[in-house]
Amino acid sequence: MAWHFVSQVVDCVVVVDEIDRYAGIHRMVPELSDLAHYGRHRAVSLVGTARRPANVNRDLTALADELVCCRVTEPRDLAYLAQWMGTETAQRLASLPDLRYIRSGESDLMRGI
Repeated sequence: MAWHFVSQVVDCVVVVDEIDRYAGIHRMVPELSDLAHYGRHRAVSLVGTARRPANVNRDLTALADELVCCRVTEPRDLAYLAQWMGTETAQRLASLPDLRYIRSGESDLMRGI
């Protein structure tokens, strides 16, 4: 259903809250998989939120251009994020102040909303 809708629009952003509910470690809803793999051909971007980045399907994280993280304290999540950002940057996530985030491998804090 979602892919049917997205296949008919161009240049849009689809936002999925708690994306790990639909794209967990061992399973992904087929429509979301199609959107992630083929949406770019129609300039469709996918934005997902998750409280536990280590629980998001690897197909999604592998296709991601950017990763934005607020405070993360779970050791397994920090270990996973270290693969993206490097160990030093990932360790900084545990002590981020409110409304701050780190984007991809950047070392500078960014102000959130």
